[in-house]
Amino acid sequence: VVESKVIMFIGTYPEDYGEDELDAPGNNPTTFGANGDNDYDFEDEYKELKKSHCTIQKTPEGYKVIDKSGKGSCGIYIRIKANEELKLKDGQEFILGNNEKVKIDYDEESLLFLNRPKKDQTETLSGKEVLIGREATNNDVAIPNDDAVSNKHCKLLKKKKSYFIVDNGRDGEGSKNGVWLKVKDSHTFKEIDKYSSVRLCESLYVHLRP
Repeated sequence: VVESKVIMFIGTYPEDYGEDELDAPGNNPTTFGANGDNDYDFEDEYKELKKSHCTIQKTPEGYKVIDKSGKGSCGIYIRIKANEELKLKDGQEFILGNNEKVKIDYDEESLLFLNRPKKDQTETLSGKEVLIGREATNNDVAIPNDDAVSNKHCKLLKKKKSYFIVDNGRDGEGSKNGVWLKVKDSHTFKEIDKYSSVRLCESLYVHLRP
C-alpha cells in the first residue's frame, strides 16, 4: 500500500473550498460523522451526515472505505477514473456535478434523475451511446441547471444487455467535477491517485493522495 495523507476539502468540489490536511488512516479505522464521538465530526454543518457516517482504514489490500450511514441515508460515493468503462448494475446510483443524483433502470432502459420533480425524472436511453452534459447541443441528455456539470460530462455505452459509464469529458480528458458512484457497503482503493476520493455528502469530500 502506498503511504498517503488525507486531505479534506469543504465546499463545492473542486473549487471554492477550504483545505485541512488530516492524518493518514492507520490500522485502526478513522471515523467520520456527526455525533461528537468521531475522529472527525461535523455536528451542525451538514444535514445529510449521519452520526456514524463512514470509516477509512489502512489494510493489506489498500485503503478501505466502509459506509456506516445506514438505510435511507445519502450514503457515500467514490469518484471513478477518467476514460475507464465501468459496468453499472441495474438500479446503480451515481452523482454528476454538484448533486445531480441519477439511477439507471435496466428494465425501462432509462435514467431516473432523483432530485427532479417526478414528472421530469425519467430520461429514456436510446442507441448504443448516450452523451450526457450541461448543454442540450451535442448531448442526448442535458443537465442545464447544475454549473458543476461539464458541457460534455460523461457517456453511457450499451453492450448487449449491459450499460457502462465513462467519464470522458471534453476531448477525452474527463469531466472537471467527476462522476461519483454510490458505494454498497465498502470500497477499497488498491492504488492511491488523483481519483482516490470519497463524497460523504454534498460539499464534504475526503481525498486520499500519495
